[in-house]
Amino acid sequence: MPPAGASPVPAPIARPAVPTYYAASSPSGAIPASGQSGALSGPWATEEQGMTIFYNRAPEAEMISYGASLSSFQTVHQIIATHMAVQVHAYYRVRKDWNLYHTSGWTQPQKFEVQSFSADPSGNTYGTVSAGTFGPAGIVFTAQPWYWRRYWNSADVEIDQAAIGFNFYATDSGAANDFELNGAANGGSQIAMMQSFGKYNHSHNPGTWMEGCHLNWFSDGVIVHGGDTYLNWKSPLNTKLGGYRADQDVPTDVPTMVNNVGYYISTGLHLLKEGAIGMTGGTGPAMNDNLVQVEGYENSRHDWT
Repeated sequence: MPPAGASPVPAPIARPAVPTYYAASSPSGAIPASGQSGALSGPWATEEQGMTIFYNRAPEAEMISYGASLSSFQTVHQIIATHMAVQVHAYYRVRKDWNLYHTSGWTQPQKFEVQSFSADPSGNTYGTVSAGTFGPAGIVFTAQPWYWRRYWNSADVEIDQAAIGFNFYATDSGAANDFELNGAANGGSQIAMMQSFGKYNHSHNPGTWMEGCHLNWFSDGVIVHGGDTYLNWKSPLNTKLGGYRADQDVPTDVPTMVNNVGYYISTGLHLLKEGAIGMTGGTGPAMNDNLVQVEGYENSRHDWT
């Protein structure tokens, strides 16, 4: 039996965990009908893929009304929806292997576990998080990688593909639809923003999205404080309408979102590199320059049974 291979291991987080749901089976795989007994020599081609998703739910707010006087300023807001912000680590690799095996081939599906937390990064809770659901934050990781071993052929080459991607970017107020690649947008990187969602899409008038940054009063309504950094979406995931409650989560959310992310990482159309930011005036290069892809990854190899 081949080794299961390395899978990304989630880092411990000091927040209450909810029991996992999609537990991996033992890596027995399925032996093809052409399997032979005895110690067989290669060379072999071994293929493997895995993925880890770190996620936090983030709010989208709108301003209902505002009022200002010479000495005070008041606003009324509501949460119109929440979306899942994700940091994705994915890989696909092909290796030439000269070890001895007892069968002429081996395959096993990719299985996941979800480790959900009952509190958001600020420690707020939203009701009881059921096993097998996302909750407000957590990790989905490959507990058993997809694996395929077969005989090496003349067309095979060793491959190493890996990427880290985000479904959102950091931007400053007034950003246009162009992007730069930088370690931070005014000091706020995407990884840092995964732990703090106090800032949302910005607003100038009632009824539109609101950033949540420092506010100044201006003759045409509310404007954001220049230079603040906020989150903007490239590809919103797992949207829930209204203010978030844990009972909005259902177990089918997990395979649906993970399969979507697998498609995103394989096509290279929906996830951005770390440090992808929008800049005021649209001075950066095209957004497509900052997309990430693991071309060999296939979400059809995910097994949710």
